[in-house]
Parts: sequence; C-alpha cells; structure tokens
Amino acid sequence: MGQTGQEVWQRAVLNLAHAGNEYDHVTDVQKKILLPLFKAHLKGYERTVLDFGCGPGRFTADLANAVQGSAVGVDISRRLIDMAPRASNVTYRVLPNGILPHDDFRFDVVWDCLVLGGIPDIAVGATAEALEDALQSGGLLFLVESTSNRPNGTYWFFRGANFYKSLFPRVNLRIISTYVDVDDELSILAGRKRGC
Repeated sequence: MGQTGQEVWQRAVLNLAHAGNEYDHVTDVQKKILLPLFKAHLKGYERTVLDFGCGPGRFTADLANAVQGSAVGVDISRRLIDMAPRASNVTYRVLPNGILPHDDFRFDVVWDCLVLGGIPDIAVGATAEALEDALQSGGLLFLVESTSNRPNGTYWFFRGANFYKSLFPRVNLRIISTYVDVDDELSILAGRKRGC
C-alpha cells in the first residue's frame, strides 16, 4: 500500500532512514527528549516563540503552551503549513522567498529543529543573522541540528556544533545534550542573546 500525499510531505521533515509510517512515533520521541530540555531553559517571562522551519507544525502548539503565550510557525512550504494543526495561540506564515522579514519579527524564543542543516553554505549565514535579529535581547535560542561527521548530501549539510555556535556571535550557545536518531547524532544547543 502506497503512502498518502500527506505522509510523503510529513516524511520530508524526518531523517529519511525512518520508515514512511513512523512520523507520529518519531515526533513523540523527539517531543519527549526536546520539550523537557526546552522548558528547563525558560526563565518564566517568555511569552512569544518563533518556530523557524516549522514544517507541518510538529512542535508549534507545544512551544506556545510551554511559554503560556503564543507561537508563530514559519516555513517555506505552503503545503506543510496547510497541514499544520491549528490552535488559538498559534499563527502560521509562509516565508516570502524563504526570507525571514526583519521588521515585524521580535521574539522571546527562537526554536530551530533540524532546519539549518538543510540550508546551503551560501545562505546559512544570512539565515542565522536574521534569526539572531528576530530574537529579543536576553531571549533564548534553542537549536537542534545534526552534527554527525559525514559527507554532505544533495539536500543536507553536516556541520559540527562549533560551526553552529559561530553562526550566532551574539548568542552564548552551548551544547546541552545530544541524542542519536537512527544513524545521525543530533546536538541540542541553547543560549541567550547578549544585550545590544
């Protein structure tokens, strides 16, 4: 039996070594690992979260609930945004031309889960700068990225944790945990933006 269109699109946000029907299971495992670490790094005053590269909104509502506030999920794919679950404390936006606007985006928290690894070297620096600009002074950057020492693929770029730290010079990022997803080491980094 073939996958539905929705399953094919959902699979695009997972490690492709997972079977096509593992979307819900993988998402549940990631939530059990990531959300407690995320909540442990909140200070209690955060009320707004940017879920960058939210895809089909796997984490967006949970992030809004964790800060007892609101979240904005952004993605380049209208198809994935249309699949995202709706909630009263969540807004979704398709990024125009994949570019994060600088004017109306200021958040207490920026969440990025396995997004920067899909951005080529030529654009990843500008993307990181826009994310840093979107973060309020003192705000939390929570980053989950593949840090396996492997050759780059066609659509995925393997980079070390130090590379990700260097992308955010105004954020004191540090590795708070790691875990393995199938055959891929993922690093979880968190840090606060220094005052400007």
